[in-house]
Formats: sequence, C-alpha cells, structure tokens
Amino acid sequence: MITDAFLDASTSAAALVADPAVVANWSAPSALSELSVGGLAAHLASQIVGAARAVQAPDVEDAEEVTLLEHYARVRWLGADLDQETNVAIRTGSESTAEGGADRVASAAAEALAVSVDPTPRPAV
Repeated sequence: MITDAFLDASTSAAALVADPAVVANWSAPSALSELSVGGLAAHLASQIVGAARAVQAPDVEDAEEVTLLEHYARVRWLGADLDQETNVAIRTGSESTAEGGADRVASAAAEALAVSVDPTPRPAV
C-alpha cells in the first residue's frame, strides 16, 4: 500500500535527519552542490512536514486531483539548471531552516511523522 511505503520512507528519513553522523556534520558540505549536510537534512525533513500539512489540510471541493507522476511532470525545477530561481529558492529555504539547528529540524520531522501516522487535526506543524 502506498501509505505504508510513505510512512516507511518517512520513518527512515526522520531517523536519518536525527542520526549522530548527520548532526556532527551539519555545517559540512553535502554531496549536493551548494547545500550543506544540514540544508540537505532540512530539505528531506521538509518533505515529511509538507506531507503532514497536506494530510491535515481541509478538502477543497473543486481542487484538481493529480497523480504523483502528473505532479512531477508539472514542476519547474525538474531538469532545471542549478542556478535557476526555483532551485536557488529550495537551497536558500533549506539552509535557512537548517540554521535552526539539527534538534529543531529532527523534532519537526518527528512531529510531522506523528501527524502523518495519526492525522487527527492538531496545531499546524
């Protein structure tokens, strides 16, 4: 089931974000150009946080439903140059989030994962 796969991947991602090796290298360059380990971890955590927000969002009657593949066919950053505005914004936002520290990023991922497991409405994450 896709929900189980998402939760398994999110659980692994949340654990990775909190891993001592990641925390110890938070400010070091990551394998991705122009992104620190902390920035990459923050970007990964943001995927869990974004999913939790989506789970808690109210239904919109006239919203267009698209498959995951349709969604990614529409994104502007896919295949875009590293210096393209969207990619710069992703890196900038991730690095800004990482400035809050590893504990804060890991806590946000863990809290969002809990919301994804039990989507009972709660305060926004």
